[in-house]
Amino acid sequence: MVRISRNDLIELLRTNLRAVELELQAVHLEARRDESRRQATAAELVTAQARAAGVQFSALAIDGILADLPITVGGDLHVDAFLALLGQHILERRLSAGIPTTTGDDHR
Repeated sequence: MVRISRNDLIELLRTNLRAVELELQAVHLEARRDESRRQATAAELVTAQARAAGVQFSALAIDGILADLPITVGGDLHVDAFLALLGQHILERRLSAGIPTTTGDDHR
C-alpha cells in the first residue's frame, strides 16, 4: 500500500485543481474566439447586404441583428439562416424608410 502525507495530498489536489482551472480558461477563450469570428463574419454580411439593398442600420440595430446568431452543429455561423433573418431586417428597414421593395422583374 502506497502512503502519501497529508501535505503531499493537499499539494497534489491543488495542482489538479489548477490544471482543471487552466483547461476551463482555455475552453472559455476558445468559445470567445469562435463567437468573435461569427460576429465578424455576420457584421461583414450586414454591411454588404445593407449596402446592396440601399439601406443603413444604426449601430443599435446592428447590435440587435448580431445578438442571437444562428450557428451550425459545428459551431460556425449558419450563413443561410442568418441571411434569411437579415433579409427580413432589410425588408423591414426598406418598408419603414419608404423604399420600394419590388424589382423590375416583378413588373411585366
